[in-house]
Amino acid sequence: MKLLPVVFLCVAGAAAGSGLGWVLRGASPHPSGNPNQSEGSGRVSLPAGKKAIHSLGPDAAREAARLDELKAELGRQPGALRWLYLLGAAEEASAADMPRLVRAASSEPAALRMLAVRWAELDPKHMFDTLCADAARSGAGIPGSDLSAVGDLKDLLFETWMQKDQKAALEALGNLSALPRMDAVRLGIASNMMKSDPAQAFKLMGDWNLRNFVPPLDGISQWVAKNPRTAAESVIAADLGSLGSQVLDRVGREWAAADPESALAFAGEHRGPAGQQLAQGAFAAWAARDFQSALSWLNARNDAVTRATLAPPLIETWSKTDPQAAFVWANENLKGDARSAAASTIVKSMAEQNIDSAAAFIAGLESGTGKNMAASQLVTSWLAKNKPEDAAAAFKWMTSMPDSSARDAALQSASWRMVDLVPETVMNYLNTPDGAKAPPGLVDFAARRLTQDKGPAVAMDWTTKVPEAQRVQAQRSVLSNWLTTQPESALTWLRSQPEGNARNSYVAATASQLSWQSFETASQWVQSLPAADRPAALTGLRQTGPALSSHNRAALEAMLK
Repeated sequence: MKLLPVVFLCVAGAAAGSGLGWVLRGASPHPSGNPNQSEGSGRVSLPAGKKAIHSLGPDAAREAARLDELKAELGRQPGALRWLYLLGAAEEASAADMPRLVRAASSEPAALRMLAVRWAELDPKHMFDTLCADAARSGAGIPGSDLSAVGDLKDLLFETWMQKDQKAALEALGNLSALPRMDAVRLGIASNMMKSDPAQAFKLMGDWNLRNFVPPLDGISQWVAKNPRTAAESVIAADLGSLGSQVLDRVGREWAAADPESALAFAGEHRGPAGQQLAQGAFAAWAARDFQSALSWLNARNDAVTRATLAPPLIETWSKTDPQAAFVWANENLKGDARSAAASTIVKSMAEQNIDSAAAFIAGLESGTGKNMAASQLVTSWLAKNKPEDAAAAFKWMTSMPDSSARDAALQSASWRMVDLVPETVMNYLNTPDGAKAPPGLVDFAARRLTQDKGPAVAMDWTTKVPEAQRVQAQRSVLSNWLTTQPESALTWLRSQPEGNARNSYVAATASQLSWQSFETASQWVQSLPAADRPAALTGLRQTGPALSSHNRAALEAMLK
């Protein structure tokens, strides 16, 4: 007796599915006929809400009417019977019937997935073409449901299609303009393929222009071990941009585990960025595993380019155990930017262990680019702790440096973080005579931060207390922020300023900013300027750059002449 309800549901579902098949094909299973069809006329009578679709033509109107009846038919079915109803209909439906059935069931996620898989099994090419057509209509602003934007239809289509006919599925995916928002689907397929065929996966990613995504690289080790040269050639040929650099680094490291010299020899045959990335990855792995052998190999090379290319991973490894020896080697074997970068790398490693030792190391460096980079790197490492007390200590160290070039480089690079972490410390410093030595970036960030936090009036009052050498810069920064948030109030302040170089500077800055913010506002302001301010405004316009169109620039300049 307990089986009777189940049997009844199955029989009812099958019957209902059969009836739904009639609705799918444009006929009605109900004796009363289609409520939207005038008897004997062959014309579809649409409610007022369908007028936009009706205006597209009789086919679209007829389709809309059929879809409405199908939805109504589904709505009449309670609970589990609706599922059986859909299941029965899907079993009887052809690929041509599936779009209408999927649209009718779009509010039922579980049913939608079942129908999508069934459609893809019946005819994946038909499903793909339907999604493409929907996307095209939607992009053209034509009303109607867009199945290409529904749930997981695209994922389910290609998941099924790849199992049914991989070649055809990949051919469809190769048309990059047919179906929008497909990067996630393509990346998923490439990621799955990476486990079994990395060469094919990388080729597809290059063909599909997936250069900003990093797929799982689990299959790389075995692939490289099997034939490292072929693996490297495959990645280089795919032309993957920044992703290619990451992969080549990984290939180089894996290759070096077995034969670092062969990896470096291959990299030497490719002098561009690809060869450099492969070489650095291979050499880094070699230096980490057998430092002395790697160092001996590099010392035997007299090529300055090779030494400059491989110095970064060598110095990074060496500086963790003997930073002084690494620095001596860098001074003896490197030149120019490579030597400066080495000093920065050494400081980074030292700072991870002891900030004071890194600071003492920098104090002993000769003035120049290397010392400037090292000082900036130390502050970056110091501030990475993201604690106000560390920021205050770093600020004290920077401002007490006797080397003005290194001090300015460090302060400039850390300006934003300093103002963010210890704003009061920065403001107080800029109010002292020593503040006259601060780089422009620190003054600019401090003024803007104070304007945002306290308002332009308080910020302008603060600028009167900074050393005269910094005052105009500070006021220009406040004014710039002020013009963005309260333009009328800022322009009133500007008009109150006495004539002189400072006012000229403010007028030039205002002309530059207003001209790219709003041509209408700029033109009204320009026309209101007294004759004495017009030369400064003209100077500001010419400093605006390409943000101002040539037409608008010419019009504003004509007003100022």
